[in-house]
Amino acid sequence: MINPLVVVLLIVVTFLGGRIARKSSSRLVRAGTALFFAFLVFAGWLLYGSAVERHLVIKNLASVIVPLLVLGVFLGWNRGLSPGVLIKYFSMPLGFYVSTLLMYEGSVQNSQADVINGMFPSIFAAFLSAVSLNAEERQILPGRVSWHWEATLFLVILSLIPLYLSNDHTLSVLTNTSGWIMTLGLVGILFVSLGKRDSEHATFLDAALYTALLMIALNTIMYMDLFSAYETEEQILRGEQFEATVAEVCPDNPEYSVCEGMDEEALPESQVLWIRVSYLLTPLVCAIFVYLLGVLAAVTNNQTERLTRSNWHLAEGFVFVIFVYFAPYSLLSG
Repeated sequence: MINPLVVVLLIVVTFLGGRIARKSSSRLVRAGTALFFAFLVFAGWLLYGSAVERHLVIKNLASVIVPLLVLGVFLGWNRGLSPGVLIKYFSMPLGFYVSTLLMYEGSVQNSQADVINGMFPSIFAAFLSAVSLNAEERQILPGRVSWHWEATLFLVILSLIPLYLSNDHTLSVLTNTSGWIMTLGLVGILFVSLGKRDSEHATFLDAALYTALLMIALNTIMYMDLFSAYETEEQILRGEQFEATVAEVCPDNPEYSVCEGMDEEALPESQVLWIRVSYLLTPLVCAIFVYLLGVLAAVTNNQTERLTRSNWHLAEGFVFVIFVYFAPYSLLSG
C-alpha cells in the first residue's frame, strides 16, 4: 500500500513544483526546483540498483565541465555570450568528442567497462544542452580581440582534453594522419560544393556536420566488412601488421589488457575486433573536432539559426555509432 501512495505523492509534488517554478519570477525558486528534481533522478537511480559511482567518473565529466567553464569565461568577456547560450550550443558536441575519445581508449584496452563509462559524458552534456534549450539569445557583440584568438584558445582546449584524460592511447588520436586526411578532404569538398548561398560560417558548419555523418556512414560499411566470411589480401596483411605491432609493444607493456595472456599465437578474434573498432573511431574524433570549430564560428558570428538542428543530427549519428559498434545482447540474441 505504501508504494502506490509514494507514486501518487511524487506525481502531485512534480505537478505542483513544475507549476510553481514555471510561474515564479525568482531564479532562486526555479534553480531550487530543478535541483530537487535532479535529486529525484539520482535517488531513483540508486533505488533502481545501478552503481552510480562506477559509471559517473568525475574525471570524465570534468573533461566536459572544465572546457565549458574556460570557454564560457573567455567568450563572456570577449563577446558578452551568456552561459546558457554557450551550454546550449557547445555542450552536446563537446560531450560527443569526449565520449568518442574515451570509447576509443576502451576499445584499444578491450575493456567493456571503460567503453560504458566513456558514454556518460555525452549523456551528461546532452542533458545540459536540453536544460539550456530555451536560453535567451542576444546579438553577439564584436569581440574585444579578434576571432583568431578565440579559435586558437578553442584549439588548445580541444587538444588538451586528451592530455587531461591522460590515458595510454588518447594522446595519439589527434595525430592520426589517415583520420585527418579523410576529415579535411571531406570538409574541403563539401565546403566548396555547397556554394555561396549562405555565409562562410554557416557553410562551414554544414560542411563539418555532413563530414561527421558521412564519416559515420563510411565507417559503418568498414565495420560490416570486419565480419566478412572471407579474408582479402588486405585483411590478411592488416592482421600480420597487427600481430607484429603487438609483438613489439607487449613485451615492454604487459600491463595493457590487450597484451594479457599473449603468446606467439594470434590474438582471439574478439580482441582483434576491439582494436579495429578503435581504428574506426579515430576519424570520427577528427570530424567532431572540426565540427566544434564550426560551432564556434557560427555562434561568434550570429549564425545560430540551424545550430540546434545540426547538433541533434550529430546526436543521431553518434547514437547510431554506439548501437552499431557496441550493441549489447538482447533477449532475442542468439
